[in-house]
Amino acid sequence: MQRLRWFLPVLFLGWLIGGCGRNASNPASRTPLARATSPATPTFFYQATQPGPILPTPTAAPTQEGATPQPTTATPSPLCGSVEEMTILAVGAYPRLYGLADAVRIVKVDFRTPRVVVVALPRDLRVDLPWGAPFPSPVKLASAYLLGTPVFLKNAPEDGGARMLAATIEYNFGIRVDRYLVVSKDGVAEFVNALGGIPVDIPYPLYDPASRARFEPGHYVLDGNDVIRLARSRRQGGDLARIERQTWILQGLLKRLSDPKTLLRLPQIVQALQGTFITNLRPSDLDNLFCLLAYMLQKGLTPNFVSPPEDLLRGMKDYIYLRDQIVVAYVFDWDDTFVAWLHRVLEEER
Repeated sequence: MQRLRWFLPVLFLGWLIGGCGRNASNPASRTPLARATSPATPTFFYQATQPGPILPTPTAAPTQEGATPQPTTATPSPLCGSVEEMTILAVGAYPRLYGLADAVRIVKVDFRTPRVVVVALPRDLRVDLPWGAPFPSPVKLASAYLLGTPVFLKNAPEDGGARMLAATIEYNFGIRVDRYLVVSKDGVAEFVNALGGIPVDIPYPLYDPASRARFEPGHYVLDGNDVIRLARSRRQGGDLARIERQTWILQGLLKRLSDPKTLLRLPQIVQALQGTFITNLRPSDLDNLFCLLAYMLQKGLTPNFVSPPEDLLRGMKDYIYLRDQIVVAYVFDWDDTFVAWLHRVLEEER
């Protein structure tokens, strides 16, 4: 039961944190889709049981005879388990598990520092599918997930969308993930309802006909449907404001989970989780993540949530593929500068 308390924030992290780069204006004519300078050669998702193994940290090369020894800095040991780092692909699927990737996040966990950084990848990024994919490119990043699911690909495995999306991210940006976690919209709503709602303070009037969010300033205990409306609202302030509003939800979630009375509802919570997520996280991975989150909360440490700077992406209307049909859609174009930024924020403290 204690382990489940720390597992729940991890499970719903991918959907709740949401947000992406703010839309740029002035659509322009198409420019060639840039590529990472030296991307890793991915394995197409059907040819691997998971996106990639957790790779050990390379050891230093032995000092040659006669060479002057160089000072070395001792690498701290992992605080939890034996794995030093883990990269998790967190996906919020909308409206169901076999839907579009409405929120895509790369979660880098450093068990030594400790440090957790969560980087948003805009769902409208224009990307190419990996080698061997049975559909033409370019597509939106959100579609890369849907195209790998059984809805669009005959005989695809349950986690085919996660594998396709992981391979797409590796092919375009040179980032290999170790694990993936996909959560549906219904899963979030059922989870919140099982908790009896979560407390959220809304400081300003919020009206969004698209998400049906309508709130006056004040303190609320939101049910699952209201949480979804608030989390998806971006009419006022764009996507960066949506990130802020989803942070309110996450804070309310953590506050509810810290209440001992919540433990009495654990059977209902477990029941609510059935069929609402797909993951290849192992029990040992969860043990290590539970341990690290508990340590970070005890020390007052929080994850670092990062959204791409507006000047690294160019919003434009362009041709993309929707399965095998060509359509005109709003997309984000990017280049090597964006790729370099992405690697930097995943590896360094901001």
